[in-house]
Amino acid sequence: MCTPKRLKVTLFLLGIFIATAAFKAYWQKAKGFDTVESAWLFSGAWHTHILRTGIRYFSFYTDAGNFGASMGMFTVVFGIITIISKQNITRIFCLGACILAGIGLMMSGTRGAMIVPFGGLLLYVLLSKSMKAIISCSIFGVLIFSFFYFTDIGDGNVFIRRMRTAFRPGEDASFNVRLENQKRFAYYLADKPFGVGIGGRIVDTKGLMELNEDFIPTDSYYVGVWVEGGIVGLCLYITLQALILLRCCYLLMFRIKNDQLRKILAALLCGVFGIWLNGYVGRSMGFQPSSFIIAVFLSFVLNGVYMDKRLKKDEIIV
Repeated sequence: MCTPKRLKVTLFLLGIFIATAAFKAYWQKAKGFDTVESAWLFSGAWHTHILRTGIRYFSFYTDAGNFGASMGMFTVVFGIITIISKQNITRIFCLGACILAGIGLMMSGTRGAMIVPFGGLLLYVLLSKSMKAIISCSIFGVLIFSFFYFTDIGDGNVFIRRMRTAFRPGEDASFNVRLENQKRFAYYLADKPFGVGIGGRIVDTKGLMELNEDFIPTDSYYVGVWVEGGIVGLCLYITLQALILLRCCYLLMFRIKNDQLRKILAALLCGVFGIWLNGYVGRSMGFQPSSFIIAVFLSFVLNGVYMDKRLKKDEIIV
């Protein structure tokens, strides 16, 4: 992942992947679930996917949470590239990918995934050296937040109504249950700074390391790291992520001279940052394809200086 050409090819392939995933989600809505998907739902997944507030679609992903967070990551990545693109065909392609990813995010009904585009936009504002980008991203973020938090517009649509609850977590029963579970984890892990071990689970009534249906669900990636590795493992993991993030930010702000390359790589990093934030409420960053795509995006960013040397300062990539 070290040449501008491979970067363009990767973005093109991801655009095709997004269109395929969005089409599959629409197929589930229009035609229903196939035999295998129905069997998976009837095995117990229907509790979290067929709800009173509506059906959560998951395309060909492992579940709706994974699908929604991944689509949120692609929304911010291709949304930013749409703004900075200089070629009309590229701008249209990226805009289409951004819209389809946004639709997929809404169809997943994954409220926690809303943090992905918002967190990504926030980081882009901090990294951007363009006042135009700062103003446009800030206005866009404020408008979206105001739409969901201060209005009831679109409540007739099940996807918008469900997403709106993400902006009012105190009224969300699911979020409150997760907070209660975290208090229970804190109680059991008080004397276990290194956690219960890889694959271990905490059972409320029978002790630790028992793999049965009575274990307390971790619900999110970081809570899972906390349970398995304890507070020591969690702090180590977050420290490593922070070091990677700071290294990438340093390269983008001070080492890469080609303006468009820097902004494209910043978009990739913003997508990764958003999915990292989602790790507090979801597990997408530990599942495919997000875990693989995170590695690909970080590889491009960390190789950004090498790619920059192969480009002229004002050379156009997309």
